[in-house]
Amino acid sequence: MSSLGELLLRAYAFLIRIPVLGYLIRLPLRVLRAILRPVVIPIIHEVTSALQADTTDGLQSRIQGIEQRLDASSAGPQGPVLAALFDTTAGLQSQIQALWQRLDFVRAEAMFEMRTLATSGNREVGYESREEAKIKDRAKLDAALANQTLRLNVGCGHIPLEGYLNVDGRDLPGVDLVSDVAAIPLDAGSVAEIFSSHLLEHFPLEHLKRVVLPHWQGLLRPGGLFRAIVPDAEGMIGDYVAKHMSFDDLREVTFGLQEYEGDFHFNMFSRDGLTKLVEDAGFENVRYEFTNRMNGKCRDMEIRGIKP
Repeated sequence: MSSLGELLLRAYAFLIRIPVLGYLIRLPLRVLRAILRPVVIPIIHEVTSALQADTTDGLQSRIQGIEQRLDASSAGPQGPVLAALFDTTAGLQSQIQALWQRLDFVRAEAMFEMRTLATSGNREVGYESREEAKIKDRAKLDAALANQTLRLNVGCGHIPLEGYLNVDGRDLPGVDLVSDVAAIPLDAGSVAEIFSSHLLEHFPLEHLKRVVLPHWQGLLRPGGLFRAIVPDAEGMIGDYVAKHMSFDDLREVTFGLQEYEGDFHFNMFSRDGLTKLVEDAGFENVRYEFTNRMNGKCRDMEIRGIKP
């Protein structure tokens, strides 16, 4: 607080102690309190009752009732005072919300850095290669680069695809390039398409945002296609609620079979959330090829985007 503000507060505290003068100074505040009391006190009781409501619907109903009473009260003589009061409250609420968002961002930043330090600065936990990067089919790679038709099937596992350079962190049959999928040793702008199936859920959200998707976006040339198939969490949760899916199956498709180190899931996706994630990574014309497709015990969806 400024020295002028402190001086005024001290003067006010001194003057209100003087019997007659103090009464006159406090009179406007008493009048204001008398005007607001019939409106504010019932509202306080309504808020208290709302907070004690048993259900969300009950809480919402009471809040709507409070809003209606405030609208009705604003037409009375105390209307301008109430309007100023609630404008101030709304401003404070907006500032608190902005502060909370900033603190949450700082928390995410700090935790990301701590996890990176815990892995000796290499990367976060999640799907990664324990093998040295190596190109197993150099002729296939060189031909695709020469024709500008290089398409990557990233995290292919045991299911390599024809027409793609198949990339995985494990040296499995059919893998053309063994590499950490978040550090593929190819030149920026050299890839026409990147496809992954049931891979993104193996990464923590912050690592997807900061490392994996930016790396893939950088590998793609302008106009390059990004495709990813992931579990459709909304579809599966809907199945569980409708009793079309058992809890054990929901747990398995959500967290992975966990049969080996790379078989743990760190993430799940809603359709709106995945769209925002892909758009924030710098892709345009983001759309779904399909959603809620049955795939064994899982329901999945395919999202697509174009590098501008």
